[in-house]
Order: sequence, then C-alpha cells, then structure tokens
Amino acid sequence: NSVNTKYGKAHILQDANGFIFLTLTQTNFTEESGYLMVEELRQEFFQIYPELSKNPLSNPQFSNDKKYLQEICNKYNAVADQKEGKLMEAKQKIAGTASAMKSNVINMMVNQDEAKDLDVRSAQFSSQASEFNQNAVLLASEYRWRQIRFFIIIGCIVSAILLSLIHI
Repeated sequence: NSVNTKYGKAHILQDANGFIFLTLTQTNFTEESGYLMVEELRQEFFQIYPELSKNPLSNPQFSNDKKYLQEICNKYNAVADQKEGKLMEAKQKIAGTASAMKSNVINMMVNQDEAKDLDVRSAQFSSQASEFNQNAVLLASEYRWRQIRFFIIIGCIVSAILLSLIHI
C-alpha cells in the first residue's frame, strides 16, 4: 500500500509474522518503486535477523533494537514537533503583523478621508473669512460716512446758533 502524507509518500508492507515495513519517499515516487524498496528492506532485515522470520518475539536483540528505534522515532518526533511549533509561532507572528498592517492601512485611509474633509472645511472657512473681511471693510466705511455726516450736521447747527447769537 502507498499513502500520501504531508511529509511525502509512505510505502507500507506487512509480512506474515506481523512485521510492518515502511519507507517514506517523495510524493512523485512511483508505487511500484516504493513496493520494491519496501520488499528489499524486508529481505535485508531478515538477512540480518534470520531467526525473527521464524519466531519474531524470541530474539532479545530485537527488543534492544526496538528500544533504539523507539528512541530514534521519539527524537525525530520531538524535532518535528519543535519545528512545527516554530512554524506555528512564525505563522501566528505573520498573521498578527498582517492584521496590524491591515488595521494601519484602514486607519490611514480613514485619516486621508478626514484630511480631505478638513481641507474642504478649511477652504470654506477661508472663503467665509474673506467675505467677512470685505463686509467689515464696507461696514466700517459706511459708519465712517455716517459719523462724518453727523459732525457736519452738528457743525451746521452750532454754526446756525452762533450766527443767530451774533445777529441778536
């Protein structure tokens, strides 16, 4: 049997004694080549441990090898878990950074809209201030002429009173 995993393609063979032989290859490795590799691995194993082909649990060396293989598997599982943990940590940092960047971009766009609104309001205030200044100049001019007319009228009245007093 062959199974695709996230680490590659696993080729598995179980013999009559219950031994399971497994190889892990790249995903583009053919099933036939994987089966041949597993079969070769099985044959080499039984050449090294011929007594296991008859009674697999009788060899004490096999239990030592089993412990050794277990230690190796645990070691590489720990390394894989550590790498996966670092990968997850990096992904979380990237996600956090992306989220912060997205938030910053949104805030920047909002600030640009507010700046445009402030520019429009500033232009409106500027035109209103200019109009107010023009109206203030006209109003000051009008009151100046009223004041001049008032003094002319007062001057005429005082002159008339003085002339009438002089003629009496």
